[in-house]
Amino acid sequence: MKKHNLTAVHEFILRGITSRPELQAPLFGLFLIIYMSTLVGNLGMVILTMVDHSLQIPMYFFLTPGSQ
Repeated sequence: MKKHNLTAVHEFILRGITSRPELQAPLFGLFLIIYMSTLVGNLGMVILTMVDHSLQIPMYFFLTPGSQ
């Protein structure tokens, strides 16, 4: 006979990356730097395709908002 799992989860605990207070600030800084570099890179790509008209070919067309 096949047994079925009848366990039902009604709650969960949301935990952070670390509970050590001395590591929370450096990890926040690391993730902030990664996020900001990604944001600046993506924004730079959008601005570059808007400024340089030779990049407005179909491959780059989805990057520019409101392009003709």
